[in-house]
Amino acid sequence: MTTDFNEFTGKPFTARQLALLKLTGYPNSKFRMRDLLDKERVPRYLSQRRGGGYVYCFNDLPEKWRNDIVAHFHSLNQNEVEIRQKLSSKELDSILYAAVPEYNRKKADKYLSLYNNYNHLRGNALKAAIEKYNREHPKQQTSYARVKAVFKEYKQCGIVAFLGRYGKNLKNTTVPDAAFEQWKGLIWNEGAPSYKFCWKVTASLHCTTKESLASFPTCDAFLRRLRATHTESQIFLARHGQKKWSQKYAYSIDRDLSNVQAGKVWVCDHAQIDDLVSSNKSKGKRFSRPGIRDGGISKRVSISPVIFMRIRLIQIISFRPSIMPL
Repeated sequence: MTTDFNEFTGKPFTARQLALLKLTGYPNSKFRMRDLLDKERVPRYLSQRRGGGYVYCFNDLPEKWRNDIVAHFHSLNQNEVEIRQKLSSKELDSILYAAVPEYNRKKADKYLSLYNNYNHLRGNALKAAIEKYNREHPKQQTSYARVKAVFKEYKQCGIVAFLGRYGKNLKNTTVPDAAFEQWKGLIWNEGAPSYKFCWKVTASLHCTTKESLASFPTCDAFLRRLRATHTESQIFLARHGQKKWSQKYAYSIDRDLSNVQAGKVWVCDHAQIDDLVSSNKSKGKRFSRPGIRDGGISKRVSISPVIFMRIRLIQIISFRPSIMPL
């Protein structure tokens, strides 16, 4: 295991690598470490290395964990000040940028581009450049005052000034634990009633007056809390049973597309179209299977299109039908 703080924190690490640090008070087993990371709700990312698995980023760890890791490397005869100085501002920016979700990177990409192109401009020249940018990017408009503010903050704080702050309240909830457990007990059964009906039952049990009902969390709030801790697959399995779950989820695996470049991955598949045709010459204009004549013999056929599509853009590139006799 590395003894260099910069090397350890400069790239994502696995639960096994964190366990190998043998931090005091932390698990030494990768399985127990992984369970503890999940319990602390530390964000995890799909590894791009062979073998897959998940990796974690230093800046996503709780503050106590980060301090304990710094203290660990300090105990390895490394001066703590030197450790922090080793991380240059650019390296810290790279770590922070890689650690946030993609939807928060979009804001950073926008203002980094503006900073690189217009940081040397001042006053009216900068205003003119921003007006031109707004005309060329109508969906990403900004203002002179906003650009000046984030440029100043970027010089002081680095990439943090540009990163989006969406999703900060995802883990917060207004739903009381007792009410949530009551509601979940009603919906978490195969063939259970609708979410709304179960919410009405729960509200009637926890609200004795109209005033308390008015301040009671909505059904959507209950659903947000449920989806924050359970995947759609888990919820579907609990409410619809194994058979229906297998039909919907068991034959496919969701792929993380956050690191897939547009046009890099292509897929194709085919399906048989259950098609019927009608003719003006048909009696009563009845529908029937399409047919072809082969050597004087009439044959019924089915049409099976083959579709080529590229991942990430979800754009159909080619549609090629093939005709097969039934």
